[in-house]
Amino acid sequence: MRRPLSLYIHIPFCMSKCNYCAFASVVAGEKAKNDYIDQLISEIKNRAKELSGGYEVQTIYIGGGTPSVLDDGKVAEILSTVYMNFIVNNNAEITIEVNPSSLTLNKAREYYGAGVTRVSMGLQASQERHLKTLGRKHTKETFLTAVEYLKSAGITNINGDVILGLPTQTEKDVKESIEVLATCGVKHISMYMLEIEEGTKFKQLKDNDLLPLPTESETINLYNTAKNALEKVGYKRYEISNFAIPGFESKHNQVYWDRGEYLGLGASAHSFVDGYRFANSSNVNQYVSHMQIKEIPLEYKDKISEEEAQEEAIMLALRTSKGLDLHDFSKQFGKTLLETKKEEIAKLVKDGFIATDECYTRLYATDKGFMVLNKIIEILI
Repeated sequence: MRRPLSLYIHIPFCMSKCNYCAFASVVAGEKAKNDYIDQLISEIKNRAKELSGGYEVQTIYIGGGTPSVLDDGKVAEILSTVYMNFIVNNNAEITIEVNPSSLTLNKAREYYGAGVTRVSMGLQASQERHLKTLGRKHTKETFLTAVEYLKSAGITNINGDVILGLPTQTEKDVKESIEVLATCGVKHISMYMLEIEEGTKFKQLKDNDLLPLPTESETINLYNTAKNALEKVGYKRYEISNFAIPGFESKHNQVYWDRGEYLGLGASAHSFVDGYRFANSSNVNQYVSHMQIKEIPLEYKDKISEEEAQEEAIMLALRTSKGLDLHDFSKQFGKTLLETKKEEIAKLVKDGFIATDECYTRLYATDKGFMVLNKIIEILI
């Protein structure tokens, strides 16, 4: 019987670098893009041979960077290569990330024709001042036009991203951004707290006291405002940063939280296969040059220990609304968390940070607990 597998395919190109972005992405010319795609296709073929048909692909996620900056036909070529070399489930969820500024109606039609079932697109904020601060090239109107392109092409399962914790961002701003997404029919909304990463323009500004960020408590208020606004219009939180109309939860992301197996393809792509975590080089030029001599450049490959696996299981499950299945945990690791962490769990329950179901088969964070989730995880692992 074939094992389920998810594929992540990385496209490391953007029209320009956003001020907050620390992802593996570069601005490049057409030759560099084409050289990269050629080697990405080679890796897809080589990895498929290595796995010898023992897997069936359940989800595919094409991320970046900005996959929609590729020329017409390139995404279809990539997916065609996947179909020809992997066994792909007929009902596989296939997601692509796009930027409103680079999506055209022709590209939307191409994605639909190539089998894409879901699109993730960053609004980030609906206010012009925030978009300029972030270094985004699109406007609210550009985003709404892109949504119409997708719908016209036949893609209605759309995710919209929102960033919380921006300079001068107010609760009113957050409500307006959510209203824009809900009104245009977006089925899934991902809300991310702004993080200041090394190597970004935001980091330089912060170091020079030129980035007036909200306090932690103010950011938490923005999150709670967003959560309440989303729930009022029918979105349900199923993971700390993700809300969806019931039935439109991301199947691909769920694989990560359930510690399912996934294979990353392309520069900086990460994988978890057969108990090993490994990643390709994040340097695009290095990735291409190594692939040209038929050598996949790994940055690391580590076998996950039993202790690490337990910690991952707790950390990832508690990020979700369904929480940690205590029976599955005991079956997998041969220990009962309710016994090994009895005192810690009892105190967290008493203080209202976590709860269990009536049969003590599941452990999950409360609304209060989600606000201090990292601390709870530290206590339990």
